[in-house]
Amino acid sequence: MNIDERLREYRKQAASLRRREASKEEIERVLREMEAEFSIPPAPDNEWNREHKEIVRVYRDIASIRVYHK
Repeated sequence: MNIDERLREYRKQAASLRRREASKEEIERVLREMEAEFSIPPAPDNEWNREHKEIVRVYRDIASIRVYHK
Protein backbone atom coordinates (compact mmCIF):
# COMPACT_ATOMS: atom_id res chain seq x y z
CA MET A 1 0.00 0.00 0.00
CA ASN A 2 1.22 3.49 -0.76
CA ILE A 3 1.11 6.42 1.67
CA ASP A 4 -2.19 7.79 0.34
CA GLU A 5 -3.88 4.41 0.79
CA ARG A 6 -2.48 4.02 4.31
CA LEU A 7 -3.64 7.52 5.25
CA ARG A 8 -7.08 6.70 3.88
CA GLU A 9 -7.14 3.65 6.18
CA TYR A 10 -6.07 5.76 9.16
CA ARG A 11 -8.83 8.29 8.37
CA LYS A 12 -11.35 5.43 8.44
CA GLN A 13 -9.90 4.29 11.76
CA ALA A 14 -10.20 7.83 13.11
CA ALA A 15 -13.87 7.96 12.14
CA SER A 16 -14.46 4.59 13.80
CA LEU A 17 -12.59 5.60 16.97
CA ARG A 18 -14.61 8.79 17.20
CA ARG A 19 -17.95 7.11 16.49
CA ARG A 20 -17.60 4.42 19.13
CA GLU A 21 -15.82 6.54 21.72
CA ALA A 22 -12.70 4.38 21.79
CA SER A 23 -10.58 4.12 24.91
CA LYS A 24 -7.55 6.32 25.40
CA GLU A 25 -5.37 3.21 25.20
CA GLU A 26 -6.76 2.22 21.81
CA ILE A 27 -6.27 5.72 20.43
CA GLU A 28 -2.69 5.77 21.71
CA ARG A 29 -2.05 2.36 20.11
CA VAL A 30 -3.09 3.76 16.72
CA LEU A 31 -0.86 6.81 17.26
CA ARG A 32 2.13 4.58 18.09
CA GLU A 33 1.39 2.52 14.99
CA MET A 34 1.47 5.69 12.86
CA GLU A 35 4.66 6.87 14.55
CA ALA A 36 6.40 3.62 13.66
CA GLU A 37 5.00 3.31 10.14
CA PHE A 38 5.78 6.87 9.06
CA SER A 39 8.85 7.47 11.27
CA ILE A 40 7.17 10.40 12.98
CA PRO A 41 9.80 12.14 15.13
CA PRO A 42 9.19 12.07 18.91
CA ALA A 43 9.89 15.79 19.28
CA PRO A 44 8.33 18.54 17.17
CA ASP A 45 10.25 18.94 13.92
CA ASN A 46 9.04 21.82 11.76
CA GLU A 47 10.89 20.63 8.67
CA TRP A 48 9.47 17.10 8.91
CA ASN A 49 6.00 18.53 9.51
CA ARG A 50 6.27 20.73 6.40
CA GLU A 51 7.38 17.78 4.28
CA HIS A 52 4.64 15.46 5.58
CA LYS A 53 1.62 17.74 6.00
CA GLU A 54 -1.02 15.09 5.31
CA ILE A 55 0.52 12.60 7.75
CA VAL A 56 0.62 15.31 10.42
CA ARG A 57 -2.99 16.27 9.68
CA VAL A 58 -4.25 12.69 10.11
CA TYR A 59 -2.08 12.12 13.20
CA ARG A 60 -3.39 15.28 14.86
CA ASP A 61 -6.95 14.35 13.96
CA ILE A 62 -6.56 11.01 15.74
CA ALA A 63 -4.73 12.61 18.68
CA SER A 64 -7.55 15.11 19.12
CA ILE A 65 -10.03 12.29 19.75
CA ARG A 66 -8.41 11.77 23.18
CA VAL A 67 -9.50 15.25 24.22
CA TYR A 68 -13.16 14.52 23.55
CA HIS A 69 -13.24 11.01 25.03
CA LYS A 70 -11.95 11.53 28.55
